[in-house]
Amino acid sequence: MARRYARSASKDVEREMHKFKRGTLKSGKGGKGGTVKSRRQAIAIGLSEARREGKRVPAGPAWAARRERRAHAPPKRPRERDNVAQDRKVRRLCQASKKAIFTPHAAAPVSRRPAGPPSRVRGLLLAWRAS
Repeated sequence: MARRYARSASKDVEREMHKFKRGTLKSGKGGKGGTVKSRRQAIAIGLSEARREGKRVPAGPAWAARRERRAHAPPKRPRERDNVAQDRKVRRLCQASKKAIFTPHAAAPVSRRPAGPPSRVRGLLLAWRAS
């Protein structure tokens, strides 16, 4: 049976434990979190550094639990594409109208749409503006 942890990973943990016993092991980014007081935290720091260096270290219990939850979770329902596309159109029209309103040098907003009956989206936009 293969080893779960790489030998070099146990060396990293050993080094961190040595620092912990001497009272020089610091937590946090750049060691600004203060001195480590817990033996378990010292081991966790050693394993974390081994993972960061790419050594063979299994994921911690938090990651394992998250993976389990994902595996047994019910499948996500697909989003309704019609509403998403319509929302995108309304959002784009709103942004274009805001640009036309707040552009300082524009004399009059020029419509890129051909003249004709207003579309459903344009009607939604006008209703949104009125409210």
